[in-house]
Amino acid sequence: MPENTPPRLCNAIADRLTQRISALRNVPYMEIIGRRRSKTIVEARHLVWWTVRKTTCFSYPEIGRIFGVDHTSIVHACRKIDARRSRDVRFFHVTEDLITD
Repeated sequence: MPENTPPRLCNAIADRLTQRISALRNVPYMEIIGRRRSKTIVEARHLVWWTVRKTTCFSYPEIGRIFGVDHTSIVHACRKIDARRSRDVRFFHVTEDLITD
């Protein structure tokens, strides 16, 4: 891989979803797959993990391996997104668009 090519995720589906949410949320791709934990970055990262879970047949451990985190982090993120969807109608529709496209 050339030096100036940024790293990509090992799974093409997860990579595309990360790029899409990066553009949607205006959070740099490298921040989403990185380790920083500011609120904006974490929200985008959780949304990516939730979207991967909802649009693929990957298990929590598989998603964790793709993103280099423990599967319990994926479980926590998915629960947070589901809870927010249940109380925020606008967010529900945004996330619904992500999984139906």
